[in-house]
Amino acid sequence: MAGFLGWLKDDWFNLVQSFCLVGGFFFAAKAWRIQFLTMLADKHRAVCEKIMDKPELHRIFAKEADLTAKPTTPAEELALDIIMIQYETGWEAAEFLDRGRLLPLANDIRKFFALPLPHAAWEKNKDCHHPRFVKFVTRAIEDGGRLRTAGD
Repeated sequence: MAGFLGWLKDDWFNLVQSFCLVGGFFFAAKAWRIQFLTMLADKHRAVCEKIMDKPELHRIFAKEADLTAKPTTPAEELALDIIMIQYETGWEAAEFLDRGRLLPLANDIRKFFALPLPHAAWEKNKDCHHPRFVKFVTRAIEDGGRLRTAGD
């Protein structure tokens, strides 16, 4: 015990400094996570605002749309591509930062891709996305949002 007390007397400052350093890393990681999620939410809001500011894109959110009579326009396809990229970015962030955020994301995806235009765009372009994201979206749609996160 005397050896430990001697070491503590000589190296107490290094011990305190090490604890502070580790605590700083945890604080910085949490701050980075909050900053990243805020940035992601801001980007999502900006995309939605741009779409809502353009009346020609409002059909994206229509619950009924006849794609045979009026196919998807290039502007709608571009907006839908941007939204799908935003969803994939959110999925990647949730996979990395907090898998608990996958359930609300799955519910949002299920509701969005139930709409005619997003559903058609997804079926057309899903091969352009990460295979695990495609599996996530497919399960979210098929499971009615009751996505399981364990053992993916």
